Amino acid sequence: MSLNYVKNKLTSIILAGGEGTRLGNIEKAFVTFDGKYLIDRKIATLKKKSTQLIIVTNRPELYTNYEEKIAIDKEKQQGPLMGIYSGLLASSSLHNFVTAVDMPFFHEKLFSYLQNNCAEYDAVIPVVQGNYEPLFAIYSRNCLPAIENAMKEKRGRIISFLQKVKAKYINEKTIKELDPDMRSFINLNTETDIKMAETMINRR
Repeated sequence: MSLNYVKNKLTSIILAGGEGTRLGNIEKAFVTFDGKYLIDRKIATLKKKSTQLIIVTNRPELYTNYEEKIAIDKEKQQGPLMGIYSGLLASSSLHNFVTAVDMPFFHEKLFSYLQNNCAEYDAVIPVVQGNYEPLFAIYSRNCLPAIENAMKEKRGRIISFLQKVKAKYINEKTIKELDPDMRSFINLNTETDIKMAETMINRR
């Protein structure tokens, strides 16, 4: 495998473990938004931009009709950090774009910026108002030992391992130049969230 091949290969990992308790206990991946299931919307967006697509779920039986690779959390009920870990374990790429299935918007310029800045880093993370946005970010498989150690020490926050890896943080000014409304970080937890997001689509 040449260095050039490693540099240009990118897997996209979709975390689809949300149970949607505030959406009538529907598996979030199969919530309809703008006429499509969230998972189908995500796949359509990322398929042409990725060498490989991985769906991380604890209910693989729901995805028997999907051709994408399925990864199951190594331990259940451990949150998105476990999802990232399981996705990275299943990936054949050094660098991986990680996103959540309930984040329906995708700004290609921001995605490209992350991808173009990941070669020398283990993680590339947007930061908005002092808060990390770890579910629209790129991680390398080099993060696996640090994530594993964080989970062993019961540090379950997604950002708990970042100080142990070489990370690049994208500041808010740069983010707004690429994604002015910062829609890439919107997630859908309630019916109200869905209605507001669909209104944004209609305005666009």
